[in-house]
Amino acid sequence: MITGSQYSMQQMYSELVRIFKSHGVNPPFHWYKISRKVKHGAKGKIIRMLAAGNVRLTVFHHNIPFGVEKKKYYLQHVPNGISAVLETILKKWSGGIEVSVDDDYRVAGVMDSTGVFIHNLLEMTCSRLAGARVPVRKNGKRKATVKMIDGRIINFYGGSIPSKESGEIQMVDILLNCFLSNPDDFKGLSDGENKRVFVKKL
Repeated sequence: MITGSQYSMQQMYSELVRIFKSHGVNPPFHWYKISRKVKHGAKGKIIRMLAAGNVRLTVFHHNIPFGVEKKKYYLQHVPNGISAVLETILKKWSGGIEVSVDDDYRVAGVMDSTGVFIHNLLEMTCSRLAGARVPVRKNGKRKATVKMIDGRIINFYGGSIPSKESGEIQMVDILLNCFLSNPDDFKGLSDGENKRVFVKKL
């Protein structure tokens, strides 16, 4: 998961495009479609890009506990765990929050499982921030409004989008897999004042 302002996201994606174009690779980007040689050549630049930017990468580690139904785990436990992290990040935010999810979050036996995941994530996050249940409306995108104790209003908008059409989702794919390929390379960004990488267990 990456979080940041729209401007920060756009700036970082533009830099990611510049990095990969210097290696002869054009968007849309998908980690598994990029050659090992390009990954190796671009990795240091990607790490420096993340260090210089104002975007936060959160890596979630999760394993389904024995005996827990997959449907319940992926559509309830996972969004609940993510909402706990978002609550901390968003406590001081105001204005509009856009939540974009790759359209391939599929859970067997559940129609529109990506939509169900987004709905649950918004409802859980908003309810945590408000301290009471917040309904999620659906009119094209899913929407919810939170009124904070200090009077601030946060409007949430959630939707799914194919990764090839979203620079932000492409960045998640690249940054996450770059990190997982060797977390030690990101050690300088996992602690200290310039912390950009957060690892959480769901």
